[in-house]
Amino acid sequence: DEERVFARIRYLDPRWSFEISEIFRHESDPIGVQFADRVDRLVSSTMPRATVELAGGFALEATANLGFVRFMEKSFDKGDNMNLRADLSAIMRASETFDLVAQAGYLAIDYRYETGGAPDVDGLYLRGGVRGEIFETLSIGALAGWTRAESDDFESGAEGKDDETSSQRGAEEPA
Repeated sequence: DEERVFARIRYLDPRWSFEISEIFRHESDPIGVQFADRVDRLVSSTMPRATVELAGGFALEATANLGFVRFMEKSFDKGDNMNLRADLSAIMRASETFDLVAQAGYLAIDYRYETGGAPDVDGLYLRGGVRGEIFETLSIGALAGWTRAESDDFESGAEGKDDETSSQRGAEEPA
């Protein structure tokens, strides 16, 4: 079960643009193997984006995705969290309908309660790729890159983890 509300406000100008979108959801997900019991949660995703057009077919774009998750049952409070993904992109306009993108960003997951739940996570990422319209009715966005994330220590005393991903990672690991 799910109910959604979507809202967007946008300002467009030849030199700059700004938009903010909100998706608010009430979700009910099954828990356990029998799917008979369900847990309700409220999820809010707020996504601002600002773009400044520069000379010579270049642009800078700042985006974010701020999410809040609140479970409706007290026994699931440990899962309540705020998550953030924010980035800055350098864009080269390769054509009227196609862009080359280089992006650097920050990610975080912050759990509401510090005891008994999952540890908080912070990380950075670098990506590059393309986006644009292949046809008038078909768009593509493809980014690949590197991500490094590090979690806090667990309440049990177990150390947190840090890990990274990249296109080079598979070559470094022993067979």
